Amino acid sequence: MFFILIFAIILVVGSIIYFFVDAKKNELEPRSIVPVRRDDTLNRKIIKQSQLCVESVLTAFDKQLDYTNDSIRILDQVIAEGWKGKNISMASRDRVVSTFGAYLGQTFINNYGGIWYEQPPKGSLPIVFVPKANFEFSPAEIIIEKYSRMSFFDISIAYDDLIKRYKQKLNAIY
Repeated sequence: MFFILIFAIILVVGSIIYFFVDAKKNELEPRSIVPVRRDDTLNRKIIKQSQLCVESVLTAFDKQLDYTNDSIRILDQVIAEGWKGKNISMASRDRVVSTFGAYLGQTFINNYGGIWYEQPPKGSLPIVFVPKANFEFSPAEIIIEKYSRMSFFDISIAYDDLIKRYKQKLNAIY
């Protein structure tokens, strides 16, 4: 009986110690919400959408998008020229947001790394996640913000700010 009591006490003390150590570990190293693996199906879909953006901008506006940081300024100008003051249906806006968002996100990935990740619920607009910096953002939200405040919001300024925040997070880790 004495051994059972000692064993039970050791088990309880061990559980308490484990709980405190595990809680402290979670405080020090927050778990990433986004998995580090790459979804190739999603990646192919987004690359196709971003290529459609490049082709559409070249055809409709005679401007070349080349996945450089400077091309984001062109993207902003195209949206301002093409949609300022025009009413656009929600279906058209959603299509344009996902296409321009794909280009914006793919430009970031090409220059700084990262993966596309589709957040629950399935079918929602994907985000870009950079595992090495535990950094994420939604390119679609940036494009939506442009449509909401057309004259007052500049995508290239928002993109430059995004790069600064990414580099700050990366420098904080390394």
